[in-house]
Amino acid sequence: MKSISSSSIFLLLNLQKTTKQISKILVCTCFLQVAFAFSSHSQNSIIVQIVEASSKKKLEGVSLYLPSSKVGALTDANGRAFVSGIKSSSELLIISLLGYETIAKTLDFSSKNQITLQFLLKPSNQSQSNVKVASTRNDNYIEQTPLNVQVIDLQEIENKFLQNPANLSQVFTSISGLDLQQTSGLSGNVQVRMQGLDGKYTQILKDGIPLFGGLGNAFALSQLSGQGLQQIEIIRGANGTLYGGDGMAGVINLVSKKPSKQVEKNAFLSQNLQGGTDLGGFYSGKLSDYLGLTLQAMANLQSGIDVDKDGIADIAKGQRFSINPKFFYEIDRRTHLDFGIDFVSDNRSGGLLGDATKTGFFSEKNNTNRTTTHLNFEMKDRNAGILTIKNGITFFNRNNTQNSRSFKGNQLGIYNEISYRYTPNKSHDWVFGGVYQSDNFKEESSKLDYFYRSFGAFIQDDWKINPQLSLQAGLRTDYVWRTYPLVRSRGQGYVMPRLSVLYKPYDAFTARLSGSTGYKNPTFFNDQTDRLGLWGVQALNNKLEAEQAYNLNADIAYTRTFGDIVASINQGFFVTQINNHLSLVGDAFVPATSPVKIAGFESNLYLKWHDFKAHLAYTYTHSNLNEMPLPFAPKNKTVLSFSYQKQGNFKVETELMMVGKQYLDNNQFGQSYGLINLNAEKQMGKYVLIATIRNLGNVRQSNWQNVAEANNQGLFVPIYAPLVGSILSVGARAKL
Repeated sequence: MKSISSSSIFLLLNLQKTTKQISKILVCTCFLQVAFAFSSHSQNSIIVQIVEASSKKKLEGVSLYLPSSKVGALTDANGRAFVSGIKSSSELLIISLLGYETIAKTLDFSSKNQITLQFLLKPSNQSQSNVKVASTRNDNYIEQTPLNVQVIDLQEIENKFLQNPANLSQVFTSISGLDLQQTSGLSGNVQVRMQGLDGKYTQILKDGIPLFGGLGNAFALSQLSGQGLQQIEIIRGANGTLYGGDGMAGVINLVSKKPSKQVEKNAFLSQNLQGGTDLGGFYSGKLSDYLGLTLQAMANLQSGIDVDKDGIADIAKGQRFSINPKFFYEIDRRTHLDFGIDFVSDNRSGGLLGDATKTGFFSEKNNTNRTTTHLNFEMKDRNAGILTIKNGITFFNRNNTQNSRSFKGNQLGIYNEISYRYTPNKSHDWVFGGVYQSDNFKEESSKLDYFYRSFGAFIQDDWKINPQLSLQAGLRTDYVWRTYPLVRSRGQGYVMPRLSVLYKPYDAFTARLSGSTGYKNPTFFNDQTDRLGLWGVQALNNKLEAEQAYNLNADIAYTRTFGDIVASINQGFFVTQINNHLSLVGDAFVPATSPVKIAGFESNLYLKWHDFKAHLAYTYTHSNLNEMPLPFAPKNKTVLSFSYQKQGNFKVETELMMVGKQYLDNNQFGQSYGLINLNAEKQMGKYVLIATIRNLGNVRQSNWQNVAEANNQGLFVPIYAPLVGSILSVGARAKL
């Protein structure tokens, strides 16, 4: 074996040492390159705070999303959020929250890896977060109101108005918990049922004044139009604390537009292929610095149409004319007065058409006139208080003729209210006041006459316990005198408490719970007498007690964004019991032997993605009256709608509705059915053109049965589905 020299051994040892050092250097170099690459592409981050532009309130639940890096976050209770993992040196940030304008901003990370930003969010024009509610008497913002109030905004009203200018029915078709019931095939009357209850329990107000009860209640919806309305407010459940009797199912408040310095003038024309023509106009503006005016006028003409070719009109022939001026006077900076007059003349002819003869059938004519006045005076004092005085007077006259029989009746209704709102601090908002209301009905035989007078006092307080929890408590007492012919007057008192709770732990989530009561005086006017008439009906008497309702409503709402998709869920629950429910049995109104019980839920899902919107609404209603379901209260109803809109350009939408089987008042069940509605709208400068197809599938109740019975009263069978079938209409509106 050859020996190795000492120099060779030294060289080998140094080579091994050098190799180890080079390896360490290479490992460190690779690590630094990876770390540099990671820090350059993955370690950019942002710290963001979001506040509301006007109130400077920190907004929770705001979505931050960077589509290129597919990362995002939601702001916390302090309006702050941290987003990391941003890969590019230039990224688009999208900030969105339902009810607020969306912000898109490009971020530059070329100079630093972390950026701190603050953004101010402004409410969007279509947001309801900045909408004030008039129905609760204290004009609070909708998001701050413990009582659940649904608001239909101006844009939705105008869109539905052009689809069907003749009346308000189109506005309510897709709203969960509300059903439209045609109560008469001869007159074409329609009522709104809320949460399964009879339309007589739905109270309709005009600017907070009840003007449409009693004799004229059956004609109210078909004689009201969306023209001139700023918004529509819907309160579900008994609300006697707010407006006394009648509203045991809920309240619909029609809020009128107010004039401004910017004059609004428009005219419209609509024509449908079923012989309906609607035309009219609207004006709103300031006549001087102190005086303003709104004026609307309309004519509605309808030909009698026999859709199923049985010789009987499925659409009553009609001519209706209306005019509604309203004056607004600003006395000084703190005091204003408005006064309006509404006049409607409505003539309808239904039943047998032309010269045809059909045994047992005949024509019916309804000539009605409605004149209402409404006054509102408001004065703000120096102690943060507001004094309000309201007055409403309604005169309704109806002449009804069926062959040789006739009915002539008129009704005078008076409503007076005085209230004072006092807000001593940010925690409490008090309203208290008094009401006098009368309902005087007379008919030509005098046997059905009645005269009701009621005096009431009410008090309510909105108590903001903390930013997350609010209560609204109210109490009202009414004392009612009832007078009938040849019967001694009788007085009776009612106490109606109400408590509503709002819990809002953060902006994206709200929960409400409300318990309330109400009553309704005995009356002849419901869906039965609208179909059967009042001939032979016995007079009311003092043995009949008022109907009384007890109601509980709850709902939760949650909003979440997924990238640029905004999703909102609203889940509501309701329970109602009505004692002394009155219905027509034979020729007399008698109380039910057991209470009406209704329970159910309403589910709503709203989706918005850029210019697309979708809405899914489902209502489940379980009702019980004497071990049977309540008539005309479908257990299941589903509405699915889609729309695509380019603001200022065009809009297209479709609506699919499925109505389940419903029990009828003749001990039978009606068929389930589905409807499809299509609508297209095009805006061209000052002009808007619209085309609508309602009931695309031509669904009619006459497809399943004869809807007109051959008997000596000329009756239609109970109506639960459309009589008319498909309706194509086109219309135009011009800003003048």
